[in-house]
Amino acid sequence: MKKLLLSTTLCLSALAASAFEYSDITNLYVIGEAVSSGWSQADAPEMTSNGSGVFTWTGTLKTGQVKFIIGRDTWDSLVSADYDNYGIVLDTPMNLAKGDEAGDNKWYNNEAGVYVLTVDLNAKTLTVSADASAFVPTAFSISGSALTCTPSEQGPSIFKYMGSVAAGTFTVKATDAEGKAQWLKAGDNNAYTYVAESAATAYTTEAIAKAQLFIDAASQTLTLNAYEAPAGVWIVGSDTEWSFVEMTQSTDDPDVYEWTGAIGTSKGTEIKFMTINNFDNDGVYGIHPYFNGENLLEANYFCQGGNDNKWAVPEDANYKLKVNHYLQTVSASKVSGVATVEANDATAPVEYYNLQGIRVAQPQAGQLVIRRQGTNVAKIIF
Repeated sequence: MKKLLLSTTLCLSALAASAFEYSDITNLYVIGEAVSSGWSQADAPEMTSNGSGVFTWTGTLKTGQVKFIIGRDTWDSLVSADYDNYGIVLDTPMNLAKGDEAGDNKWYNNEAGVYVLTVDLNAKTLTVSADASAFVPTAFSISGSALTCTPSEQGPSIFKYMGSVAAGTFTVKATDAEGKAQWLKAGDNNAYTYVAESAATAYTTEAIAKAQLFIDAASQTLTLNAYEAPAGVWIVGSDTEWSFVEMTQSTDDPDVYEWTGAIGTSKGTEIKFMTINNFDNDGVYGIHPYFNGENLLEANYFCQGGNDNKWAVPEDANYKLKVNHYLQTVSASKVSGVATVEANDATAPVEYYNLQGIRVAQPQAGQLVIRRQGTNVAKIIF
């Protein structure tokens, strides 16, 4: 019996040593919110191997988490950071965690740019260096008969224009921090490359009364679409116990959805929004922050679809939430005097409260009150 136990111990030790030596790793892929392909295993870029345990990849990283996986059909890494959200230090070899002891620790990139990533399995290090030859735009300008504007920066490497577009053409100029200019040349599937002005693409568009134009400098894509209003917007998360709470469309602006009620940390801290009241296609209908765990009270811009990030509810309180679906903005503020909202029920009795949160049995005509029915809460004039 002692011999069997000894044999098992030796086998386990050998496996641990093998994992630590990375002897079975022949492929590495870069994945995470900092990569243009996000957490998609199928689209994760593959690193180049020199055949002797050294892997390299050159590409654009946004701010956010990044890690490595050893196959497109597995989340196994074995090439992890010493601790989670390890801040990348440029030009400095950073130690890899020891194989199976690594857990799911990720690195965190603090500044968007084009980088060279080198994983050395022999030295057990990750080194990240800026690609000095890369063109990294910090601003874009659009000019032409269809549109002349300067898109505003919305998120990490994301620039947007929301407004009308005339029928015609436009070209896009990109400028880096040093004032160097390049122009966009269209490729396949909304992709573009940077070229000299003489080779720039003259994008052609029809007239769009309510357009959304996005330039993603990290993935080098440009999209221009006519805005499509959603059927509605719902709140969902651990705080709602993953049930869908419908927001109320504003009477002042049909693109704005609002909700006021009690949420907090007692049931969980995660919250996001959906433009459909199920999880059938979160990658299309989900409304997320650019970074997972962003403080709800600091919410600003959102991204539609993409990574399944959530806002973090900082404390138990009554909140007023507002989503402008067209402008792709989210805001949250704490309010007082609003009763806790119960489960959604279209047949629930209607209740009225004054602005101090005191229930009003029979509001007077012209009185400003808060109307509640199930999870639907709105401020109205009776």
